[in-house]
Amino acid sequence: MNIREFQLYMQSPPQTPHRKYIFFVNDEDLAANIAYCGYGSQAIMDKPKDGFFTADSFISYMGELDRQLIEEGRGTDRIQYVYVLSCSKWNSDRIEQCLRDEDLPVIGDWPLFKDKDYLACLPVLQSFFQQNSSPECYVWSDDRPGSAKEGS
Repeated sequence: MNIREFQLYMQSPPQTPHRKYIFFVNDEDLAANIAYCGYGSQAIMDKPKDGFFTADSFISYMGELDRQLIEEGRGTDRIQYVYVLSCSKWNSDRIEQCLRDEDLPVIGDWPLFKDKDYLACLPVLQSFFQQNSSPECYVWSDDRPGSAKEGS
């Protein structure tokens, strides 16, 4: 999703159990495919791009959202979401700190999509999500699909 979609997302509770998970990734196409599979997704770009967050702009947005909510005396539904950090380690670590500072639920598994370009293929990604019904199980051990240990 882009910045505007994310802002709208934060204004309402998840519409389905799958939608409560927001995957943070470094690739627009992967983010779109994750959304197509029924999950929330947010592309975090390494370089500024119109309509999309970088790690810095996301962190700034969350801070501004806090200030705005305090001023207006209202809340958001962001606590109802689980933030699955699977973008680059550098971005994931920074965003994780921001989210944890806000006491928001985080699953930190930045290698989830690392070196797994095949997961960007929609049918493969759909199969991946069907086999792993809850993102809590995505925090895998070294015998996860696509790992070096698999097939040993």
